[in-house]
Amino acid sequence: MGTGTTVVSGSAVGGRVVFPGVALIPDGNYMVEAVCTNRAGAVGRSTKGMYPVDSTAPALTISSPVNGKFFPPAELTNNAFPVCAQTADKDATSDTAKTLSVAVGNGSPDPNTGSVALTAINTDGCVNVVCASSAPFDLTVTLRDAAGNSTIKTISQISCATNLPHITIVSPAGDADPFSDPTKHLLAANSINTLKDQSSSSAGAQWTVVACADTAGS
Repeated sequence: MGTGTTVVSGSAVGGRVVFPGVALIPDGNYMVEAVCTNRAGAVGRSTKGMYPVDSTAPALTISSPVNGKFFPPAELTNNAFPVCAQTADKDATSDTAKTLSVAVGNGSPDPNTGSVALTAINTDGCVNVVCASSAPFDLTVTLRDAAGNSTIKTISQISCATNLPHITIVSPAGDADPFSDPTKHLLAANSINTLKDQSSSSAGAQWTVVACADTAGS
């Protein structure tokens, strides 16, 4: 639905016609109808279908913290600090869906506290992130809209006051929302994937996790 009509023509083969690469630009609602004319000139029409198109990633504004922020003890609550962001796009807000998530580095958001719902436009939503180590680390902030489009931004070199050692998982490499990289999925032992079950005879999938700490004796 819009200001004009686009007609795409083709010839049916075996009662079927394919129209490849039909551009639905710009984003919006499109009404599609198929019209077929036989050799006798009789015209048949399909039921009209409505197709909403949304290929635009949502706007994401990070309110805090800024790159390079250091959190002293007085700015930590239960050893955690807030990461706050907002959007101007209505379709990235929800009363229930947790559209905003924050992960440390390239890891996954905490499954319990790593995501929140942005309930209104231009209004901050905040995710509390635990201060995991004294070494600087990056934060990955992701906002998803109702169509599944994502905007990802990085907050660099965050540090905070803690006595906890800095721990890095060397292997395997972690995936992140929307978890679409199959090379980072732990698959069955007979898979051609590098990341696969190391012991098909044991219950559950097996893999050797390698991690390093910056503090001796950790």
